[in-house]
Amino acid sequence: MYLISLSVDSFCQKAFPQIDHMIDSAKKVVNVDSSNLLFTKALAQSEAANYQDGVAQAILYQAVNFYNSNDFVKTLKWLDKWEAVIYKTENSFRISHYLALKGSCYGGLFYFDKSNQYLKEALIYADKIKDNDEHYSSLGRIYIIMGTNLELDSKRKNNPDSVLFYKKKSYLMQRKIIGGGSNKVGLIIQTIAVGNQFLEMGREDSAKHYLQIGLGLAKQYNFEKFAAESYISLGSIQYKRKNYDSALVYFNKLHAVASETKNGLLVKDSYELLSKTYEQLGRQIESVLYLKKYKAISDSLARKNKLESTIPADMLLDEQDKQHNSKERNYIFIIACSICLLILAIVIIRLLIYRQSRMLKIHNGRLEEMQIKLESAQNPTLKEPIDENALNAVILLAMNNDPAFLIKFKEIDGHFIEKLMTIQPAFVTSDLIMCAQLRLGFYTKEIARYMKISVRAVENRKYRIRKKLDISSNEDINVWMLNL
Repeated sequence: MYLISLSVDSFCQKAFPQIDHMIDSAKKVVNVDSSNLLFTKALAQSEAANYQDGVAQAILYQAVNFYNSNDFVKTLKWLDKWEAVIYKTENSFRISHYLALKGSCYGGLFYFDKSNQYLKEALIYADKIKDNDEHYSSLGRIYIIMGTNLELDSKRKNNPDSVLFYKKKSYLMQRKIIGGGSNKVGLIIQTIAVGNQFLEMGREDSAKHYLQIGLGLAKQYNFEKFAAESYISLGSIQYKRKNYDSALVYFNKLHAVASETKNGLLVKDSYELLSKTYEQLGRQIESVLYLKKYKAISDSLARKNKLESTIPADMLLDEQDKQHNSKERNYIFIIACSICLLILAIVIIRLLIYRQSRMLKIHNGRLEEMQIKLESAQNPTLKEPIDENALNAVILLAMNNDPAFLIKFKEIDGHFIEKLMTIQPAFVTSDLIMCAQLRLGFYTKEIARYMKISVRAVENRKYRIRKKLDISSNEDINVWMLNL
């Protein structure tokens, strides 16, 4: 998902200048922890002074901070906690912002039907906004989320032109906003989003045009924390054109922004991109260093995602309960349902903890175990142990989707391929590549990214391989490959 802007508020009535100044200052702070502290302080002071607009601003901007750190579950919990306060303001701009944030969070968690439901409601409130800048800001925010949902929803046919339509519509709304400073944050984000969409469509010159404009705006208005996506894309364009030194400059800037904003997913991307670029520059030490950092943070984020995977479903159930509850509902029935849900949640949490513990044990020693198994699988006449650099080089070939990957893999683990062909002689090259990637410990999403195919396509291939090798659905296919 993309970053969300901190909205347009400079034209709002400022009843408490000191609090408003604190909120405006917090918007510009790059460090997430520091801005969170300022928003928390502003919220406390607004409540003490009974300044309702200040309360609403602090609540929504705190939520934006959580969202921009890719913590969608935490954002939803925060918004649910303050829902009554936001609606009590009877401010269409605030309520539209609140609904759009919830819609974007559910989109980020791949609950697209729920997301679109909130976005439709956000549009209703946006149409009620009388101030032009607030109106355009709200519409721009909603349209960019709609475009992103359309882009990510694998159940619907991904039409790049339709995605571009919504993103350009958002961009045009943001261009209509008058003023500078924080009023331009939305324009920065939407300009970069349009550039990225052109890049997805292979239109590099158009992409570069919009990306550079977005980056220039971010620097001009001192909002470089929103320029991460621009650094990724501009660096990727230079990398594709084999201008590796220029690509390295962009990827280092990406890493600096990602680290300062504590965005785990962007830090992970920066490690991967830096490793690939250093490899192309022949700087193997730096390449291997960032590769190891990438693998470490990938495992950490994967564990975090597994722990949170059932929380959005529980939150959806809670929301459905709230929507259907009425004064006539029997309280005993509600209590009974709550007890059942609690028991179910306890069972699910126990299963998750068990699975996490088992997977953590596997991943912590994966590289070392792989090294040992590959060495023992070598031809007995070869005495030299496998060089760790050789293994890392094979992993880099897989990440780059290099045709030489399988050839190099056979050089260090030929017996694995022989065993596979003995079990299933009908395996074709694509099957062997997939099995090799699974043996190296790659996840489904990583394989999809490296091979430039959809997650669903990877899952279908894994399913066919399971059938051909008669691997039980209860057995971890990565572990099976590792133990072969």
